[in-house]
Amino acid sequence: TDTTNASNITSGTLPHAQLPALVSGDIPNNAANTTGNAATATALASAPALCSSGQAPRGVDTGGNALNCTPYAAGAQMTFLNAGANYAASTTYYIDLLSPTQGNFTTSTDLRSRIYMDAAHTVTSATFVDQVRGTLASAGSVAAYIYKNGAAACTITTAASFSSAGPSTPARATCSFSVSAGDYLQAVIVTPAWTTAPTTVDVEFALTIL
Repeated sequence: TDTTNASNITSGTLPHAQLPALVSGDIPNNAANTTGNAATATALASAPALCSSGQAPRGVDTGGNALNCTPYAAGAQMTFLNAGANYAASTTYYIDLLSPTQGNFTTSTDLRSRIYMDAAHTVTSATFVDQVRGTLASAGSVAAYIYKNGAAACTITTAASFSSAGPSTPARATCSFSVSAGDYLQAVIVTPAWTTAPTTVDVEFALTIL
């Protein structure tokens, strides 16, 4: 048998040195996709953006980043009430927690207006609503805040009005600040320079705390 003719060889192994050089024509076309990203991955290329403390995402984008961060619905609610108070113009008022149903408040940041925290928490939201049962105020915007340790930590509204009987549409703010054991919170109202001040006003502050 002529073994110099490859067509006569039906078994055995040819040494690599006896094989011809591989040329591009010997390689068939590759129909597979060899560019771009794989359809799936075992891990993200980098750490994604997260929601703030006290919030949870309602979705993620293609990079894994949190979307539509929303405060947790669960949590305790703290309420500051003051009923039947008469407010003067251009004054800062701290809601008096000792006599909330007798129209009392204080213009001093003393113990009567403070709620002290017993442990670490996060305040996630606050709501303010008012109702005027007496004389309506002249035009002017009332501001409502939540103070932490004597300074504003959450602005609920700067556009409340004691110029209509109400109850007013609740003003709600998304807050996100932490408190530690020993910190104190206050509900604060700042009145404008009315020419006519309101009488017999009810106000309510509500906080959600985790």
